[in-house]
Amino acid sequence: MDTTFTVEVHHGGYFVCNPTRHVNGLVNHLDDCDSDRWSKFEAEDIVQRLGYRRHKLLWFRVPNLSMDEGLRLITPEVPHFHYYTTIPT
Repeated sequence: MDTTFTVEVHHGGYFVCNPTRHVNGLVNHLDDCDSDRWSKFEAEDIVQRLGYRRHKLLWFRVPNLSMDEGLRLITPEVPHFHYYTTIPT
């Protein structure tokens, strides 16, 4: 069964703490992302499509958690990234 979802991408800014938030950046929404194909590599492809040729780290926020509690680094070793982020729209 195909499940699609929307990704909200915050980019071009920086993080500040207390509380953690992303400032001075842009927000894009990417619709119809395919849960069957979603991975770190898909996230890196999105970064390239947004015009970034290089990046240091990619992060995601666990749904229903604040950025202080739910911000996670995307790595190939984190298979849970798929399950955290594929909430149907």
